[in-house]
Amino acid sequence: MTQAEVAKELGLSAQQIANWKRQFTRLSDKQCNTVDGVDYPKQESEEIRRLKRENKRLQEEMDFLKKAAAHFGKKPGVKYAIMRDNLGAYSKSLMSIAMGVSRSGFNKWLNRPESPRARRKSEYTRRVRDTYEEFEAAYGGSAN
Repeated sequence: MTQAEVAKELGLSAQQIANWKRQFTRLSDKQCNTVDGVDYPKQESEEIRRLKRENKRLQEEMDFLKKAAAHFGKKPGVKYAIMRDNLGAYSKSLMSIAMGVSRSGFNKWLNRPESPRARRKSEYTRRVRDTYEEFEAAYGGSAN
């Protein structure tokens, strides 16, 4: 019996029978996968998934590069600081490649002890902040 004959006997369209047959074949032999609600042959669906992953990675890289573009000529310390500020958003690997620095150099920079100059700066900042708060956050002379 042909699809058209089966469809006529059941009072259905031949297209409906063809759709059911395709769906049954797909489910029975697993030669197709569904991506975003559309059936694709297995090889194509795997390629679509791979391309979507790659596209996501490239989009993240482009987003980071947009943020970092102004700092390309800077010293490694400046680049490392930008990378540190974006650690939650991007991977170390992606940022290292984008900034043109080594991942090991970045890790070493992250774990280095604070320099004497940085300690002095932190101490001065703390003193200024304490003094400001001591005088009830008033800046400048009194209004009297």
